[in-house]
Amino acid sequence: MTTKGSEVLTNMDADVKAITPCNHSEADSRIILHLAHGVAQGHQKAYIRTVDSDIVVIAVSVFLQLNLVELWVGLGTGRNYKDLPIHEISSQMGPVKSSTLPLFHTFSGCDSTSQMFGIGKKTAWVAWECYPEITDTFLLLMDNPSLLTIESVHMQQLERFTVLMYSKGCGITRVNDARMHLFTHGLRSLDDIPPTQAALYQHIKRALLQAAFIWQQSCCRLQDLPNPSEWGWVKDDKKQWKPFWTTLANASEACAVLLNCGCLKACVGNCKCAKAGLKCTTLCKCEGGCINNDT
Repeated sequence: MTTKGSEVLTNMDADVKAITPCNHSEADSRIILHLAHGVAQGHQKAYIRTVDSDIVVIAVSVFLQLNLVELWVGLGTGRNYKDLPIHEISSQMGPVKSSTLPLFHTFSGCDSTSQMFGIGKKTAWVAWECYPEITDTFLLLMDNPSLLTIESVHMQQLERFTVLMYSKGCGITRVNDARMHLFTHGLRSLDDIPPTQAALYQHIKRALLQAAFIWQQSCCRLQDLPNPSEWGWVKDDKKQWKPFWTTLANASEACAVLLNCGCLKACVGNCKCAKAGLKCTTLCKCEGGCINNDT
C-alpha cells in the first residue's frame, strides 16, 4: 500500500475508502493515518520505521486514541538506530503530558519551526519539569488554539516558560523584562537572551499551526487547516511561504543612531554605516563631511 498524490494505491484486495482521497501534505501525518486504518482492520500491534523524530512525537500523542496494544517505532540508522516502545513511553508520561508533547516539540523546535538560539531539547525538557503548570496551557491551546492572544494568560505562561529555558534562576515572568535584566546585568550576551514578546508570539503561532492543527488531525482523512498567514507565516515575492518573524522593526533600522562607524575622515565604502546599508549617523565623527549620505 502506498500513496500517489491524494490517492492510496494497493496491490492487494483491501478496502481503502476510509483513507482516500487524502489531503495531507506531510508524510508524517499520513503515516499515522495509515496506522489508524490498520487498527480499524483489526491489528493490535504495529511497527513504524522512520528516521524522523517527529513521527515518535506524534505516535506518543495518539497512542491511546488508537487503542493499540503495542506500538514500536524503529528510529534512526546505523549505530544510532533504536527500537522505541511507544506504548511504554506513553504510559510513563501519562495521558495529559503525552497529548501535549507535540506542542512542546514544535515550541522547542522541529522540522517546520525554528529552535530558539542555544536552547536544545534537554534544556527545554528541564524547564518543563521545573514549570509543570505549562502542561495545562499546552493542553488548552492544543484543544483550542484561538485562545492564544498576545494579552492572554496563556501567552504570559508561555513567556514565563521561555524565560526559564534561558535562566532557571530568573524570577521574571515577561520575556521583554527578562531580556533587559539578563543583558543589562551582564548575565547574557545579546545572542543569549530570550526572544522579544513580538517574535515569541509569532513563533508560538507557528508551533500551534503544526501541533494543534496539522498533527492533531493526523487520523483524519481530510484535514481542515487554517490560512498559514494567520499563524506566523507570510508569502514572499516568489509566492513561497516563509516565517513571519516579528511585527517589530529591524533593530538596525530602529536603533540606527547607536551605530558608530568610527571614521576619522569622510565616510567611505568600508565603514560600518556603508556595510550595514544605513545612512551615516550623527555619531559617525566624520571630519570631512559624509560621502555616502547625510549625517
